[in-house]
Amino acid sequence: MLTETELRPDDAAENKERRIRRRTSAKLWVAAGLAGIVFVGAWLKYSPGASGSSASAPPAALSQVVVSKPLAQDIDTRLGFLGQFAAVSQVELRRR
Repeated sequence: MLTETELRPDDAAENKERRIRRRTSAKLWVAAGLAGIVFVGAWLKYSPGASGSSASAPPAALSQVVVSKPLAQDIDTRLGFLGQFAAVSQVELRRR
């Protein structure tokens, strides 16, 4: 049986490749875990019902609104419409 020092060159390269793959996958898991922790922390901090301090705080004062004086204008007593308008003596209702 060969010991670690007596490994053949192709076995050593294969072992090195396995270690690199293990490290890469471990780094990916750690990065995914950290991203998940950050996401959950942000969710807890910024979710609408998560903060208990906003419920006990007094409501904000209403903002002031500035309103201008109403505009006064003369209005025409005659209106012009496109099309024909005439009095009718009967109306017919139809179902659609």
